[in-house]
Amino acid sequence: MFTTTQLLHSVGNLPTLQRGRIPLLTENRSFGREAELAAVAKTLTDESVRLLTLTGPAGVGKSRLAREAAALVAPAFSEGVVVVDLSDIGSSAEAWSRISRMLGGEAVGTPEALVAAVAFQEVLPVLDGCDLLISQMGPT
Repeated sequence: MFTTTQLLHSVGNLPTLQRGRIPLLTENRSFGREAELAAVAKTLTDESVRLLTLTGPAGVGKSRLAREAAALVAPAFSEGVVVVDLSDIGSSAEAWSRISRMLGGEAVGTPEALVAAVAFQEVLPVLDGCDLLISQMGPT
C-alpha cells in the first residue's frame, strides 16, 4: 500500500509501462490532477476494493487518469497492468471476449470466462471505453 505522500512524490516520475500492445501513458502527463491521481492510486491498492469506476462526461480525462494511476500502482501487481480498449467494440460478447483474451484466457464472450482468466492472477485490468457499452455490459 502506498501513502498519499509517496504517490504524490511519484507523479513527476511516472514510467511508461505496458503489457500487451496498449501503453499506459503518453508523453504528455496530466497537470493539476495530483490529488485525484493520488486518490485513485490509493484506492487501487486498497485490498478491500474489488472494482473502481471512473465516471464523467466525455473528454474530462478519465482514461488518462486511469492510465496514470495504473502506472503508479503497477509495482503492487506482480503480473502488471493490462489496458483493454473497448472503444471499438459493438457487443457485450465481443467485449468479454477481448477482455478475457487480453488477460490470457480463452476468447469466450462471457463474464464467467473473464473470472476464470483472472482468478489466480495478480493483475490490474484497466477497461477503457466501457461507457460506450454500458447498456450491454451492465446487469440485466
